[in-house]
Amino acid sequence: CATSFGLTELEEELGGKCSAANDGGKLLLPPKPVATQMNWPTMQVSRGLFKRDPDAGVFEEPALDGELAGPDRDAVWDEEDSKPGAADPFAQGLDAGGDEGEGADGGWGDDFDIDTGAAGESAEKEDDFGEPNEFVENEDRGGYYVPPTAGSGQEQRWARNAKLAGELVVAGAFEDAMKLLQNQIGAGSFAPMKDAFMDLYACGKGALPCIQSFASNMVFFSVSGHPDRPAIIIKPAMLLERARASQQLVTQGKFSDALVGFIYVMSRIPLLAVETSKEVEEAKSLVNLARAYITGLKVELEQKRAKAEKQSGRQVQLAGLFTKCELAPVHIQLTLRAAMKTAYDTKNYLLAAGFARRLLESSPKPELANAAKKVIQFCDKNRTNEDDVDYDDRREFVVECGELKPLYAGEPKVTCPYCAAAY
Repeated sequence: CATSFGLTELEEELGGKCSAANDGGKLLLPPKPVATQMNWPTMQVSRGLFKRDPDAGVFEEPALDGELAGPDRDAVWDEEDSKPGAADPFAQGLDAGGDEGEGADGGWGDDFDIDTGAAGESAEKEDDFGEPNEFVENEDRGGYYVPPTAGSGQEQRWARNAKLAGELVVAGAFEDAMKLLQNQIGAGSFAPMKDAFMDLYACGKGALPCIQSFASNMVFFSVSGHPDRPAIIIKPAMLLERARASQQLVTQGKFSDALVGFIYVMSRIPLLAVETSKEVEEAKSLVNLARAYITGLKVELEQKRAKAEKQSGRQVQLAGLFTKCELAPVHIQLTLRAAMKTAYDTKNYLLAAGFARRLLESSPKPELANAAKKVIQFCDKNRTNEDDVDYDDRREFVVECGELKPLYAGEPKVTCPYCAAAY
């Protein structure tokens, strides 16, 4: 209450002393500010056109529509001009001379030619290095600064100077590379080469990271001493190593993985950049090797499908075609052993005997040679074939890569201009 805090004036206004007052009460007040001077931030506000200044005397505000409001307004504005003795300093001399100043040039004078010869000659036409000053106005540039023409990028120079399909791929000119490969090797479908294109393009440049929030610097890998030729990282030795690894997969019986590896090799050979005759021969041998194994592995995978569908005649035919692919000697022995067993299990004994004799001619191991001799002894007593198989190893033939069947000598065929596969 007011009595407790010693507020006597407020106590009288409220009607007297309070009976429930406590002695020694203290009124809680906000703390005093530390600063003793006014230091609040202020913002400068400019007075607008329509703000009246009381110290400026009478001020006539213009009408809201932007025009002078009626004849009374004209009288106010013209009041000062109507006073005697008031003269406009800007009007002096305009009427001087009367008609004498008017002639061929008119009242204002039509001759506005200004001689700037001295000022124009003073401009420096060359900079401190003796080069033309690009900031000097001239007639050819139309009086403004012409920036230099932007140069071509590194990839554009690569594409312009490229002579090989691999160089065009590194430069990012995929369409030009496809046209060149179509003319060189007769390529019609580039779907198997998509990964090869993307890998080679990605390996043609690198990125050097900078500080945070800054873009990385691109580094283009060119041939040493020839900055306008891109570096191709694919080499015949790399593909040869991949082909040997795929051959190991064939030995282990992983035919699907081996097929992927040989397709990898075949799709990247056209993008090589060989420099020596040795590398040329290595590339040619790689093409023949990859073609033989791709054909043989496709035959083997098709044979497994025929076995699953219980087509014994087709199965024996494909087993025989697998032996005719130009594989490594160790793989030829494996294909002959498989073909001998397949023909024997399907009761095609004449074909089984033929496979066994070819196996003996390849100098196999003693265990395999003994098995082949037993097959020959049994098949000579049962010279029959259970199925009519379109396969005759006594006639010269090649594997037709489209339908996977024998293509005998004398029959019409077409060969691939790239890998010499027969169709």
